[in-house]
Amino acid sequence: MKRVNVGLVLYNNSQEEIFQCLNSLNRQTSVKSINKLLIKDNSISPLEHIDHWIAAQTANFEIQQWHGSNNGFGAAHNFLFQHTPETIEAYLCLNPDGVMHPNCLKALLEKMDQTGPNNLFEARQEPVMHPKFYHPDSGVTDWCSGACLLIPSPLYRTTQGFDETFFLYCEDVDLSWRVRAQGGRCFSISEARFLHYTLDRKQSSSDVEIWKSAAILAHKWGSKKFVKQALDRVKSLDRSKLNSVQETLKKIEQVPWGSLKTVKPHFNSGLVFSDALWN
Repeated sequence: MKRVNVGLVLYNNSQEEIFQCLNSLNRQTSVKSINKLLIKDNSISPLEHIDHWIAAQTANFEIQQWHGSNNGFGAAHNFLFQHTPETIEAYLCLNPDGVMHPNCLKALLEKMDQTGPNNLFEARQEPVMHPKFYHPDSGVTDWCSGACLLIPSPLYRTTQGFDETFFLYCEDVDLSWRVRAQGGRCFSISEARFLHYTLDRKQSSSDVEIWKSAAILAHKWGSKKFVKQALDRVKSLDRSKLNSVQETLKKIEQVPWGSLKTVKPHFNSGLVFSDALWN
């Protein structure tokens, strides 16, 4: 039964990286549940890696591709989700720089079946887990990472997906908190494993984007103290970006008090946005 559309957003990824990701998707034990792989290429010039991969083996699912301007991670996934019909139960956000364990999708779908379509489901990242807390038995956590994230289609529609104010980073935290604000839960699934090795990346280029998004998140979710902290970091990393961030904050609608009371957004552990797993 076709149950899932998979969304992949590319930006100047290497052929090796994309091949590893697609091979892992093609080897899923529940591959027959995949309806389509939807790809948005945000790269400056269109990548040919997908076509090379298709030519090298038989894909177990249909593939559709688009290339366009880089309008951010969340906006690209929102675009791809528009091509998911109501008959498809869920949408899988998948990072191209990771590899799924063969049972990853199966485990995510099983948890959705067990707990219902009002929740979010993330794969557990390896070799280094995200430092946010999750309940050791239920897997309930404060927010789900967008690296390998199963979103039930009705939930994607009711939340209107990712807030496109976030260009990169923190859009998954914001979506998770909005899901919780309307009564849903976030689950980290230990049986769904996703190899996402990021320790060897150069952080300097992304640090500014992280703190810009953190400032937006804190402003939207009512933490003036963390907004100041984030803006101070932006200023120290690249002073030229400060004014644009401040102007963006003026345009953001803050969440209502009822949502803040329900979610209790966490800004006391830096960029973890949750109680830390390791204290």
